[in-house]
Amino acid sequence: MSVAMLSVAALLLAIVVSMFSRLNVGLVCIALAWLVGVYAADLKAEAIMSGFPASLFLTLVGVTWLFGLAEVNGSFGAVAHRATGLVRGNARLIPVVLFILAGVLSAIGPGAVAAVAMLIPVAMAIGARAQLPPMLTALVVANGANAGNLSPISAVGIIANSRMAAAGVGGHEIAVMMANFLAHVLVCAVAYAWFLRRIPANMAVAGTAQGAGAGESTGAGASVDIALDGRRWLTLLVLLAWIVAVVCFKANIGLAAFAAAVLLIIARAADEGAALRKVPLGVIM
Repeated sequence: MSVAMLSVAALLLAIVVSMFSRLNVGLVCIALAWLVGVYAADLKAEAIMSGFPASLFLTLVGVTWLFGLAEVNGSFGAVAHRATGLVRGNARLIPVVLFILAGVLSAIGPGAVAAVAMLIPVAMAIGARAQLPPMLTALVVANGANAGNLSPISAVGIIANSRMAAAGVGGHEIAVMMANFLAHVLVCAVAYAWFLRRIPANMAVAGTAQGAGAGESTGAGASVDIALDGRRWLTLLVLLAWIVAVVCFKANIGLAAFAAAVLLIIARAADEGAALRKVPLGVIM
């Protein structure tokens, strides 16, 4: 068997293993790359390691760590509660707000998997208070996050665009993003129309636009701190500065994210260790 065919066979083996076990397919592929590369292709171990996308790895870790800091200090939860307050008691608008929040959060950095993990606990509490069908809440958050998943600065968008460029079909970032966005808007529009008759017209929204206190009940007996204190304002300002640096000044996405995260840690705006535990290393690998 040729080295090329052996490489394809190893890739297919990794896919099959991932389907029938809980082994991380990325780690399996690294091991197989070493075995095929060194013992079949007669390559040096250094050559195998040079194929690992270190730049992409650092970008994904930096971005997800930065957004992990914003999650653990409650910034996203506070923003989500304030945003739902803008509907002024109209429960039927809350799914739209949750879709937009998930899409924006996914698009500006962490991608869909991390965005859903960050937003869904808050979204489900808001949905329960508004008496939304749980399935609808899950659908709008998941599809909203997927709608923003392929933006040029999101973790998944970076992967997709870099792989497309490597294959010689780069330069279509906006077209890819919009096609993905419209597909998920359509899915959510159908789900929203289906569930609309089951959504009550009005509700008492936690943290209304008229003002919110330091804590609001989620309706499930737990109190949620939604105050935008100094740490959270600083976190949001640093995130905004990071986006401006990346979009307007072409700063490196990953390294700029590390710099922003370090700034928040120095300012004691969030717990470094808790944020590191939010980095989805298994998914990244």
